[in-house]
Amino acid sequence: MLDVVLDLRRRHGFTADDVVTVRTRVEFGNKRNLMYTEPSQEMEARFSMNYCIALALLYGRLSLSDFTPQAVHRPEVCALLSRVTMDAYERDAQGPDPTVRLPHEVCITLKDGRVLTGSSTWARGTIHNPFEASDYSEKFEDCCRNFLSPGDFAAAREMLQNLERLDSIRRLMQHLVFTAGSDRGERFAGKKRC
Repeated sequence: MLDVVLDLRRRHGFTADDVVTVRTRVEFGNKRNLMYTEPSQEMEARFSMNYCIALALLYGRLSLSDFTPQAVHRPEVCALLSRVTMDAYERDAQGPDPTVRLPHEVCITLKDGRVLTGSSTWARGTIHNPFEASDYSEKFEDCCRNFLSPGDFAAAREMLQNLERLDSIRRLMQHLVFTAGSDRGERFAGKKRC
């Protein structure tokens, strides 16, 4: 669903301020899983169609730093939550074949009167809709930039891009060492969005 929203945003050049409503339709189980229309903390935000679409509309991407206690309550994000609605196919719409997938659909109404629609059966990053090399690179950066030093990040990225020529995996692993632990987003505090 987010892939469709991001694609429509890129192709038609609208901003979050241009959006009146976003209506979505997903499979029955997805609606149940994405139940938080107004998330109050970061774990709820991870399971909120409204929150994720608001991020896509505002920033053109989602980042790990968007799922912290500090990020969830940003006024510009909260202002968009009520513009997003989610409907689901009927529970038995897929029929008896569990391999049948129904497309996720989106309809975005803009202030200028345009109505943009799109659908997708497979999310980006699945075997049916694989990532491009640039997608992997962006995901790697988002996952590592707050844990690795700039030097280790650059070295690891270079080695991963040339993995087939790497003489020893140990060289790569030396750059992927960081102190493990958990926090609630403090590592992102004060970091600017890219």
